[in-house]
Amino acid sequence: MRNLTINRDKTCVGCLMPVKFYVSDEIYGDLIIKGIKCRKIGVLANGSISTFQICNEEVVLFAIIDRISRNYCYGKKIIKAGSEDIFLSGKNKLSLFRGNPFKFYY
Repeated sequence: MRNLTINRDKTCVGCLMPVKFYVSDEIYGDLIIKGIKCRKIGVLANGSISTFQICNEEVVLFAIIDRISRNYCYGKKIIKAGSEDIFLSGKNKLSLFRGNPFKFYY
């Protein structure tokens, strides 16, 4: 297991909605996002930071607002296999047609 620390930068876009984070998991997944079975690892409020446990294998990380909009309003990041801890940061971006999705910085 390794630590995944995510920083959600404070912004007025999508500030009232918490962002939910999911990782791909074919065994324990309970939600399908873009055809990938995923499990929830945590939630972040606007301007907050938190650390979650993920496996050492390659996973797909999704950031969604809710279950209804999960297939068109999402952020996606592929986390390569390894044992080192990971730090990611991002924020919600203004997009009237996509519902202000969360975007990871690259």
